[in-house]
Amino acid sequence: MNSITCIDLEKFDDFDSFLDFIKKNKEYETLFTRSGKDYILSYHNVFYRISKLWIIDSFVISMKNRGCDEIVPNPHLDEILMEHSVDVLDRDVVQHKEKMESLEIKLDMDSILDRINEVGLDNLTKKEKDFLDKNK
Repeated sequence: MNSITCIDLEKFDDFDSFLDFIKKNKEYETLFTRSGKDYILSYHNVFYRISKLWIIDSFVISMKNRGCDEIVPNPHLDEILMEHSVDVLDRDVVQHKEKMESLEIKLDMDSILDRINEVGLDNLTKKEKDFLDKNK
């Protein structure tokens, strides 16, 4: 995801100047409140009802209504973030397993016992477990 952007709609003189801004900044051409084309915001509604918008990757994450001091988070924010994020822990586990599988593992009893101390019996490779079974 990109960084959070805040658009202060009160700084535009009129609706036409807001539309000019949108045309010059293509990344704001389509703003969503949820995933899917059915949740595209209307420029007219945005300009006349909202004073500030906070956006990540075309998704509105929060807004401030005109005449109100309260910043309202998008009620679908958790859904948006889950759909557009990567589970870092899962990615790290996969990378670790790939790295371990790519290493040439020396199959002797001392090296396997060292590996059991490092990663535990359950995390040995199939080759290591087979070696242990054959050399009981």
